[in-house]
Amino acid sequence: MAKRQFERVQGIYGDMAANIARYNSVRNRFPERYLAPMFGIKPIPKLALAKSFAPQSAEQLTIQSVSVNFWNLLFMFGGGGLFALTGTFVGFRKIKEKRYIENIPTSLSTGLAYGPAEIQGKVERKTESLTGPLSNTPCVQYHYVVKEKRGSGKKAKWVTVTDETRLIDFYCRDSEGIVPVNLDGAEIHTRHSLSRGSGRRRYSETSIRIGDPLYVLGTAIIDESTGDRLMIAKGKNKFPLITTNYTETELMGRKSRRGLGWLNLGLNGFVLIGLGLFGAAASYAATDF
Repeated sequence: MAKRQFERVQGIYGDMAANIARYNSVRNRFPERYLAPMFGIKPIPKLALAKSFAPQSAEQLTIQSVSVNFWNLLFMFGGGGLFALTGTFVGFRKIKEKRYIENIPTSLSTGLAYGPAEIQGKVERKTESLTGPLSNTPCVQYHYVVKEKRGSGKKAKWVTVTDETRLIDFYCRDSEGIVPVNLDGAEIHTRHSLSRGSGRRRYSETSIRIGDPLYVLGTAIIDESTGDRLMIAKGKNKFPLITTNYTETELMGRKSRRGLGWLNLGLNGFVLIGLGLFGAAASYAATDF
């Protein structure tokens, strides 16, 4: 056999031996060593003469471990842990709130009972009302923000000049009467959102307006101003106070979407941690994905 042909056979033999060695090495890792038998993937006997017949391929017979560096691992574990915990906690809380909305029956003003409650009706002023700074419309709650663009070019940034929230007590009127409502500490969802720009400033306002259809989930407590009736407010328990001028169905949809979004973020966090563990062990392989 000519020298060139012999070297070619040596190369083919060495490459085959290296491929078999790498295949067996990957198969024997975690979790491949447990998964492979389930899929009928068996080890391949190594070529016994590889080191003597094709010594030039000796370096290819072992896979060098190249682990992820410390800072990448820190980001993957820290960031992944943060995403996993935050996403899971907030996601399940949103889903729980959606279940509250779904399962607590709507009470009329005449049948309101002490404790967690749900009411629907229309916003009615109690003694006075607020006026939206941007909409100039009577309301019982508004959130007003003014931002100003400062600097120029790449150094330009928006700075919050005003961030004001105001609210007052009001009545929710249904077909049977009225229920006082206090929005202190409430989570508010509203369809009234205005924004306007003027020069280097940007103005925005959201509000709950007089006459709006209203849905309130909260706690029925004693109205301390009279002592002889109940009102909806933020109770001393951990039950949420949620107010909106969307319909109940629309609110449930918003809660579901946000809950699933946060849970998806949490799941991605767990995946990032898992990839970090594989990277720390330098065990990335085709079957790891």
